[in-house]
Amino acid sequence: MSFDKTHYFKVSLIFIIIISYFFGFTLRENLSGGAESDFINFTWPAIQGFQNDFLDSIKNYGKFHEGAWPMFHILNAYLNPFTFSEIAFQFSITIISILNFFIFENIVRNKFQINRIDSLLLSSIILLLPNFRSSAFWGLTENFGWLFLLIAIKIYLKIEDYLDKKILNKKVLINIFFLCLFSSFALYTRQYLIFFSIFLILDLIFIKKNLKALTIFLVFFSFFSIPGFILIYLWGGLYDSANFTMVFSYGPTDDLFDYHHPKFIVKNLPFLFSFFALYLMPFFFIEMKTFGFFKIIKKYFPSFIIVFLIMNFINFFDFLEYLKSIDTGGGAILKLNYILFKNNIIFFILFVSIGFSLFYEILKQNFKFNTILFLTLLVFCLPYIILQEYYEPLILFVVFLLFQHNYDFLFEKKNNFSILIIVLYYAGYLIGSIYYRYFFFTGIEDWKIFIEG
Repeated sequence: MSFDKTHYFKVSLIFIIIISYFFGFTLRENLSGGAESDFINFTWPAIQGFQNDFLDSIKNYGKFHEGAWPMFHILNAYLNPFTFSEIAFQFSITIISILNFFIFENIVRNKFQINRIDSLLLSSIILLLPNFRSSAFWGLTENFGWLFLLIAIKIYLKIEDYLDKKILNKKVLINIFFLCLFSSFALYTRQYLIFFSIFLILDLIFIKKNLKALTIFLVFFSFFSIPGFILIYLWGGLYDSANFTMVFSYGPTDDLFDYHHPKFIVKNLPFLFSFFALYLMPFFFIEMKTFGFFKIIKKYFPSFIIVFLIMNFINFFDFLEYLKSIDTGGGAILKLNYILFKNNIIFFILFVSIGFSLFYEILKQNFKFNTILFLTLLVFCLPYIILQEYYEPLILFVVFLLFQHNYDFLFEKKNNFSILIIVLYYAGYLIGSIYYRYFFFTGIEDWKIFIEG
């Protein structure tokens, strides 16, 4: 196949993915299951509430039962001209969400120094992610958070060398201001994205050891935290508990720490590593194709087998019982385990072990930096219930843009079709999600019956 044919083939594939994205909107695709109801019951009423009465809506924000802070709702209530109807608003969010794709592409192209077609094709995989698509098509908050995060990451990578060399000129100061601004926007849109602000501070303290820059960051972050402190003052806490009661299987609670607590981190780590396995598997296949099957298996096997044996050991003593009857959340790998093996979680344990092994090999390539970044990601393990939407496309963003490692082999000339393998993998993930959502289990009640049966 000539270069021209390869080029046009890749361009065609990019257009097919983009067309599938808009086709999904036309079909009102809802692969996360709760996207439509979340929009109707929570997001849309909150936006209308802010349009009608800002002060009442901000003071009594809990009445909308939105889990996210109100940045998304305020921006759209006052700046989005398409809030005159639900479908127009949803389409506007679908359009805005695609900006994630273009910014991701720009960062990938600059970081890996690859041609635009390859960077576009690689970055287009986020348009195949079921949760990303559902949030876009139904006008939910997640993709605004990813957008602000990507802008912040782009600025961080632009000035990282200056921070390393302790250069603080006017241009760097302006970029620090906007880095703190968009990091704060991300936090005010999705609270879990506070991980990036924490990472920036820890990076300056322990990696770059740039106390002058740290002081500037803290000044800007302090300024941008003022709206947050005002909300905490108005609500009497981190959320409006006077109007919003969280409900669990064991009953309702007004205590935020019943839902978010460090005690949940250990039990949620298996989910985190299963997500690493799910999203990084095609890159593992390409690595084997590039360097040889046995060489790569030898590389990953020691860390894999250690975790696999430990997981089976603690499973033998019933410490993993909580994984065997989860009817809400848990992620795609656990759901596939239930479908194939019911409450025998050996399949899930296998993927957790693979995920840890893939992550550990990344970690080793710059242990100190990558460990600090990983520790900040544990913020996503604080919830009582783990939902895959928290990690999609987070894993791809942090692996390709923040973790320091060598994935250059993906773009070697002999791997001209490596990105095609990646796209096919994620297309299969999307098709599998469609089958699961619309043909296998048509609703949450069907799933609960299956789990209980």
